[in-house]
Amino acid sequence: SCGSVRISVPSGSEAHDDRYIDLGERTDTMTATIAPPSLSGQPPKQRPSVIETEGRHGEAHRHTDALRGLLRAARPHQWIKNATVLMIPGLGFYTLGVAGLVDALVACSAFCLASSSVYLLNDTLDREADRHHPVKRHRPIASGVVSPTLATVASGAAALTALALGFLVSPMLVAIIAAYLLLTASYSLGLKRLAWVDVAVLAAGFVLRVVAGAVAVGAAVPLLLLTAVFAGAAFVALGKRRSELVLLGDDASSHRSALGTYRLRTIDAGLAATQAVAVVTFGLWVLALEFGPAGAGLALLGAAGFWEVLNAYRRRLMGGGGGDPTRELLANHTLLPGLLVVGLVAFSAGII
Repeated sequence: SCGSVRISVPSGSEAHDDRYIDLGERTDTMTATIAPPSLSGQPPKQRPSVIETEGRHGEAHRHTDALRGLLRAARPHQWIKNATVLMIPGLGFYTLGVAGLVDALVACSAFCLASSSVYLLNDTLDREADRHHPVKRHRPIASGVVSPTLATVASGAAALTALALGFLVSPMLVAIIAAYLLLTASYSLGLKRLAWVDVAVLAAGFVLRVVAGAVAVGAAVPLLLLTAVFAGAAFVALGKRRSELVLLGDDASSHRSALGTYRLRTIDAGLAATQAVAVVTFGLWVLALEFGPAGAGLALLGAAGFWEVLNAYRRRLMGGGGGDPTRELLANHTLLPGLLVVGLVAFSAGII
C-alpha cells in the first residue's frame, strides 16, 4: 500500500548482525538502506528514490513542453502577415531616413505581438471546438499542452507590450493597435459566428495594418490601395472558409457555427467578386499615380500579376488545399512569379 521499496547496499559492505534498516516515512515512496552502522552512530543520508528523481525530471519536461507549446500557440510563422504594415513605408523608404525606418519596424513588431495576443485568446476560447477539428485539435491549448490560464496571461502581456511599443512611435499608432485588438477580440468573442461578417472583420484587420504603417511614417493612405487590400484579404478569408467546408463536410458547423450558413456556391461567387475588385482597384491605384503610357503599362502589368497570384491560390482551393494561406505563401512556388511582378510594380509606383 506504500508503493515501491528500494533496498540499496553500499559497495564493499558485508552483511552482519549489527546492520540496520532505515525506512522512509513517506506514504508514496519508501527507501530502505542496508548499511553497517557509522562510527558516529548516525545513519547515512537517505538517497532520493527513483520515483522522486523521475518526478522532478517529469516536472521539468512539462514546463519545457508548456513553454514550447506557448511559442507555437503564438504562431510566429503567421507574423509574415504583418509585413503589410511595411507596405506604405516600403513604397517610399528612400525618403524616410533612419528614424522613419525604425518607426516602421517598431510598428511592425507591435503588430506581431498584437496578432500573437489575439491568436492566444482565440485558441483559448475555441479550445473545445478545436478538439472536433482534425488539424486544430493538435494545437497546444486544445491538446492540453498549454493551460488556458497560462495562455490568457501571455495574451494580456503581449497586448500590453504591443501598446507600449506603439507609444514609442505616436499616440495615433497606439489608437490603431488598440482598435485592432478590440476588433479581433470581438471576432473571437462572437463576430466569427456571423457568416460574411467574420470575413469582413478579418479583412479590416489587414486594412488597419496598412494604416498603421502609414501613420508610423506620417504618409498619406491611398483609398484605392486600401480597397485593394480589403478585397484581397476578403478573398483569402473566403478561401479559408471554403477549405474548412470541404475538409469538415457535415461536421463543419460543429467546429464553426458560421460554416452552417456558408455554401460552396455562394463562397465561389464571393471569391470571383473580391478577386475582381482587388485587381481592378490595384490597377487604378497605380494608374492614378501616373497618367499616360507609363502609368497605363504599369497598371496593366500589376493587375495581371495580382490576378495570377489570386488565381494560383484559387486553383489550390479547388484542388482541396489552401486551408492555411500563410503556408501556401511560403511553400507554393506558383505564387512567387505573380508576387514578384506585383512587388516590382508597387515599388515602381512608389518611386513615381
